[in-house]
Amino acid sequence: MISKKFLKIFSTMLFNKKFYLITLSVIIIQVLISSCATKKKNLSLKELELVVSNVDIDRYSHLLGDVKEKKGNDGMYEIKMSCETFCPAPEEKLTEFVYDFYKIYCVYSNGRPVSKEEVVKLPQIVKARDTYWKYVIKGIEKFKYPEYYRDKYREKAKKRELPVLIPVSRIYQVYTGVNCYIPRKDLMFFVKPAKKSPEDFNQYIYLNYIKIYEVIEAYANKLVQKIDKEIKEQIDKDKKSVVWVSKNYDIVIDGMALKHLLIKKEEERYSIEFVLENPTKDAKIFHLTNMLFKKDNSEYSVIYLEEKDGIIKGVDFKGGCRTLGKNTIVIQPYKSCNVRYGGKLWAKGVAIPRVDDLDGGILTLDKYQIPIKKTTIYQLKAYNIYWK
Repeated sequence: MISKKFLKIFSTMLFNKKFYLITLSVIIIQVLISSCATKKKNLSLKELELVVSNVDIDRYSHLLGDVKEKKGNDGMYEIKMSCETFCPAPEEKLTEFVYDFYKIYCVYSNGRPVSKEEVVKLPQIVKARDTYWKYVIKGIEKFKYPEYYRDKYREKAKKRELPVLIPVSRIYQVYTGVNCYIPRKDLMFFVKPAKKSPEDFNQYIYLNYIKIYEVIEAYANKLVQKIDKEIKEQIDKDKKSVVWVSKNYDIVIDGMALKHLLIKKEEERYSIEFVLENPTKDAKIFHLTNMLFKKDNSEYSVIYLEEKDGIIKGVDFKGGCRTLGKNTIVIQPYKSCNVRYGGKLWAKGVAIPRVDDLDGGILTLDKYQIPIKKTTIYQLKAYNIYWK
C-alpha cells in the first residue's frame, strides 16, 4: 500500500508545477512496485483520487493496464487495454472499478455526463463552431482554380451552407453506459464493460473517446477534399460544354439592351437564352419569331415548332414582361425579361439546318443583329464573365 507519509508529501508537491511530472512518475512507480509485490490488487477509490489529475486520457488508460490496441482516426478512437496492473476478479468487479475510475476522472476534470442525443448531434456541434468554417475557407482559398469555382464554395462556407461529413452511424457505435464530456479538453469518452477474452483468457478494458478539436480539423479537411473533387469534375464537364455567346456583352436598340446571350446544342436543336433589359420609362416590344442566321455570305432559316394556332412552341419568358398578342411580348419600363427558347425535350428549341457551327455567324433576334463566337462554359467562368 502507499504510505500515509508519502501521500502527504505527494499532496504538497502536487501544487508545485516543477515537481508535477516527477511526482506523478513516483506515485505510478510506487503503485506498480506495490502491485508487482502483491500481483493482482484492487486500487481503493481514495488512492484512485490521488492519481487522478490533469493528464490526458491515454496516460490514464496506462494506469489501468497496457494498451494493446488503439484504432480510429479523425479524432475518434478506440482503446483496448490488457488489464495486467490491477485486475480484480470477477469481470463484474473490474467493470465496476473501471466505471468508478472514469467517473472520478470526469469529476476531477470538471466534466459532465453526456447523453446519446448530444453525441449524435456532434455534426451540428462541429458545424456551429467558427473553427470548422475557418479551416474550410482556408482550404478552399488554397485551390489553384479560377476564382469563379472557388468563390462559389467560399461564399457557401461563409454562410455555413455546406455539410459536415461526420458519419452519424459511427458516432452511435461509440456510445456506452458510462460517458463524459470535458469542455476544457474538448473531449468525450465512453467506457465499455470489461471482458475476458475466450482466446487468451486475459481481461480487457475497452474505451472509446472523441477529441472534438481533432474532429473539427479532420472533417473540415474531408469537406475540402470533397469540394476539390467536385470542382475538378465540374471543370472537366465545363471544358467539354461548347456554347456560343455574343461577341458584345450587350447590344442596345431603341433604348433596350439584349445581354447574356447563351446558345447550347441540345440533341439536334439549339437552346437560346438571353435577357432583355428595359431601363427606359416606355414599354418595349419584342417579336419572338423574327429570327435568321447568317454565315459566310449565306442565310439560314431558324426553324421553330408552332402550335396549331401558330403560336411558337417551347419558349419561356419570365420577369417584367408579358404576352402582347401572338408571339409578341412587352417588357415593362425599368424591368428586365429572361427569355429562353428550348430545353432538353426534342420538341423545344430551334433548328438551323445545314449549320453545324455557329462560330463567326450573325444571329438575328427581332431587331438585334448579334455576332456569335464559340467558347466553353469553362472559359466563361475562368475569365469571370459567366453571369449565372
